[in-house]
Amino acid sequence: MNTLRQYVRSTIVETVITGRKLERYARIITHEVIQAVKDPEVRDYFVEHGLAQFSLQGVTALNDIDYLRDVIIVLEEGPEISASAGYEFDLDATPEQRRDSDLRVSLTLPTRFSDRVLGHITEELIDAVRHELEHSSQSTETLMGVHDTIKSEDDIWSSLEGIEAYYVNQAETPAHTAGWVQRAKSKGVEAADVIDEELYNIYATALDKGHSEKALQPLMKKLRDIYQYYLMKRWPEQDWPIEMRDQ
Repeated sequence: MNTLRQYVRSTIVETVITGRKLERYARIITHEVIQAVKDPEVRDYFVEHGLAQFSLQGVTALNDIDYLRDVIIVLEEGPEISASAGYEFDLDATPEQRRDSDLRVSLTLPTRFSDRVLGHITEELIDAVRHELEHSSQSTETLMGVHDTIKSEDDIWSSLEGIEAYYVNQAETPAHTAGWVQRAKSKGVEAADVIDEELYNIYATALDKGHSEKALQPLMKKLRDIYQYYLMKRWPEQDWPIEMRDQ
């Protein structure tokens, strides 16, 4: 447990105040993305071309985020709806260069989507945006740590070591947890439950990639210990069971 405490302490580099600001910015950006996608001109262009890309305009909240320049929205036609995001920065960027980093939001939608369809992806979108805003607050050194280890998605799932290297590092543990907490708040459910759901998704994906249940069990226990403990320490306002507070 001492090792776990040391790891969590070393990853909590963002103050509570900054974290709350990023939660607010995630809500603002998500709202603005949805409103922009609803624009009749955007809809018409998307129907005609099946693809659209543009930057958000007039979002003053972006001025308060030091290492974020633009939010770029990419709409792609597809039979299934999904939302994802990525924080794009120059590798080994200086603090000044980081100011030119962008947040790319990708939405897959049917061309003639309804407002109701957009409602189905809001929780997924706010999770993705908050995750990437967390990265915007991290140092280039921290971000490069995971980049130097994991070059592609295949590197994550090719081995148990790859899964651990991706999910247990100073860039991704805070970002994943922040996104899951934001989604939990949006849905009005317990963040601990969302984390368990996501860890099960990781487990199911690893099984699908060929890893055995027996081999995965110790790793999944480790991931759960780290993520739930990190959640408890960074968001202490939650009503934690006594046995967890004593860890």
